[in-house]
Amino acid sequence: MSFELPELPVSDVLAELSSTLKTQDRVILQAPTGAGKTTLVPLHLLQQNPEGKILMLEPRRIAASSAATRMAELLHEPVGKTVGYRMQLENRTSRDTRVEVVTEGVLTRMIQEDPELQGISTIIFDEFHERSLQADLGLALTLQSQDHYRETPLKLLIMSATLQAGELSKALDAPVVISEGFSYPVAIHYLSRPLADRNFYNICREVSNTVAKALREESGSILVFLPGAGEIRQVQSLLEQSLLEDSISSESVDLRPLFGELSLAQQRAAIQPAPSGRRKVVLATNIAETSLTIEGIRIVVDSGLTRRAVYDPGMGMTRLETRRLSISSADQRKGRAGRLEDGVCYRLWTESEHQRLEHHETAEIAEADLAPLALELCSWGCSDSNELFWLTKPNAGRYQEALALLEQLEAITKTSSGHLQITPEGLQMAALGTHPRIAHMLLRAAERGYLRIGSQLAAILSERDLLGSAKERSANIHHRLALFQSAASQKNSKGALFRAQQLIKRWESRLKKQAATPVEPDNDTAGRLLMAAYPDRIAQRRGNTSNYLLRSGQGVELSPEDPLASEDFLVVPALGGASHHRNAKVFMACAIDKAVIYDECLTDIEEHQETRWDSKAERGVAARQDRLGALVLEYQNIPNPDPEMIKQALLDGIRQKGLQSLPWDKASIQLRERLVFLNRFNDRMNEPLPDSNEQALLDTMETWLTPYLDGMTRLEHLKKLNLREALVSRLSWPQQQLLDQEAPERWQAPSGSNIRVNYSNPDEPKVSLRLQELFGLLETPVIAFHQQPLTIEMLSPAQRPVQITCDLASFWANTYQEVKKDLKGRYPKHYWPDDPYTATATHRVRPKG
Repeated sequence: MSFELPELPVSDVLAELSSTLKTQDRVILQAPTGAGKTTLVPLHLLQQNPEGKILMLEPRRIAASSAATRMAELLHEPVGKTVGYRMQLENRTSRDTRVEVVTEGVLTRMIQEDPELQGISTIIFDEFHERSLQADLGLALTLQSQDHYRETPLKLLIMSATLQAGELSKALDAPVVISEGFSYPVAIHYLSRPLADRNFYNICREVSNTVAKALREESGSILVFLPGAGEIRQVQSLLEQSLLEDSISSESVDLRPLFGELSLAQQRAAIQPAPSGRRKVVLATNIAETSLTIEGIRIVVDSGLTRRAVYDPGMGMTRLETRRLSISSADQRKGRAGRLEDGVCYRLWTESEHQRLEHHETAEIAEADLAPLALELCSWGCSDSNELFWLTKPNAGRYQEALALLEQLEAITKTSSGHLQITPEGLQMAALGTHPRIAHMLLRAAERGYLRIGSQLAAILSERDLLGSAKERSANIHHRLALFQSAASQKNSKGALFRAQQLIKRWESRLKKQAATPVEPDNDTAGRLLMAAYPDRIAQRRGNTSNYLLRSGQGVELSPEDPLASEDFLVVPALGGASHHRNAKVFMACAIDKAVIYDECLTDIEEHQETRWDSKAERGVAARQDRLGALVLEYQNIPNPDPEMIKQALLDGIRQKGLQSLPWDKASIQLRERLVFLNRFNDRMNEPLPDSNEQALLDTMETWLTPYLDGMTRLEHLKKLNLREALVSRLSWPQQQLLDQEAPERWQAPSGSNIRVNYSNPDEPKVSLRLQELFGLLETPVIAFHQQPLTIEMLSPAQRPVQITCDLASFWANTYQEVKKDLKGRYPKHYWPDDPYTATATHRVRPKG
């Protein structure tokens, strides 16, 4: 096939590339942005090898259509002849098409349907450095097709601007062809100091001010990078105002938004050159970093932010996360200003902040919901992801969670040997090319005769919110369904609504043959179908709040003003929010009746008998519950419950109120204190004593207290307890004897009195008695394996403390005479001998005889 290609920087390596592909089945091309690789490489390879079709993968719809359109222009042909493109809702190919540009999901479907890829000679992965999940999956499947299914060689070319080519080259054993490319110098302007606040409104204001400054100070059109559609709309509004206020002629400047949710026609308008004499300001997400050639750009204003979809396994949802971009992305963005002439790049961060950025973006496979990937692999025939090549391996734990979801959705099942295999329904789900949840819902809708409303729900959940940014919008999904019947409301989101209608037609067409006879939906139909897709997102209201509990145990919240906030049960297909929030925010939901939950989830609902402590009535109660995961659907008290269940409730009440709720008397308190004291000497015992501190007793009540709770249901019944007996029951007979011996309840004084030992301080057991009762006792008494001297508190005849000692011999020798002198003056009738060593101890005023 003969045609002439323009000279672009990549032209210098085209001959080397084609010769390398003749001898190697896998080749990597590294070429900078603007080198011309996306348009020239496929056409050059077509010239060199006119046999077989060339597939080129692009990460985005607009990139696919733009690349195909540009190549067709170079051939002076319409799109769809030699060069065409194919994506989810648009196919511009024919039987003459030799170069087909596809979005990444299309390749996955092609390989699943034909692993041999008959008629395909070369597959090109363009902009592989973006590392989308579909690109990684497509590469893994292509490599297996190349190694195991092909009889004739399948050539694989991976192209990128900023790819870490060495790592991939080593992993694939593929040579690297490098195009140096060419770009004009780009002057970079950093901020002099960091922005104090990077919240939504502040970053939008800073961006709009910088754009206005660039319009005044520089010539040429401007490409502005913002994290998302919300920021784009806000900056557009601010710029429209500043164009008027700063006397910049709004007649000479066109503001063009560019993000994925716009229609292809709107996206193409943004990348077209500005009319003569006019300037263009393109407000774009990272969709404009690579692949696209946006004509006339000389200035780049970079917010430094990007938005990524990150799967949160703890919450079981994907949330959008705004984060700093990487150095490689910043370089890609800057390069857009130097494709035609010397350019300018305004970066809304400091040079020192730039040095601290990550070098490359995280691969999507490391952060994404892995359920679609798991379904594709099961459809391919390998539930174990380790069977395929991965530049970044899927997280093993999250992959297992994805498989668990597929089991719940009946897409896979376990064989008798324990292996996972895809079900016939799972194969149908994979063929639909949408998320497994939505695919499952579509199949359920078709078999029940609700294909139309099922397709509408699937379209709503596959696109951005059809209500757009409408103020005071409810989360009620029925409001979105109403848009398909209300032509007047279609102006709210024309692009998204149009794509949704296309999706509805596509799914109705694909499922029409297997669909049951249509049935008129009722008020419960949407909820029933959504439960098929999101069985884990059934939610129950918490009290009279706008907070809900999901079946999975995750908390979510509605806006308190949302009419849905009065509903007892919801199914929540769309939720999200910042990672630091305790509850996820409900974006879309559908009210459901409890009877519908019983109808749809009957096999998953479990009956539990629960005992609990009623703190108000101070009694144990038992109830029967119907539970669906974390949700309690029904709760009914049991009139004559099992006494053993009530005992458990009583124990729960004691734990809530603490040990002080038990009837502790002097005997039981001392026994517990003796056990705590002697427990310190467990290393000297053959049979250590049980731990008797408060927490240990609370933790083990089932063993030592439960046998004494017969017939008790209320807190007041506990007054009947003999706690000393209950505590003794924890001890064996040898332990009881050891306790009496080494931590005696009483100590016999020389006077003959049996004095209770105070163990309230386990470090210092103490006896308190009148001094006269100690005469004749030369040494301090010792307990606990002769390791612990008793502390002796000596009392006056009036029972007042006069001396405390742990060394009785020292007291007699050094202190007694002073104490005797004082006490003899105050209590002259009492016995105060000069020699305490030989005196007779007495508990009377004077000893007998």
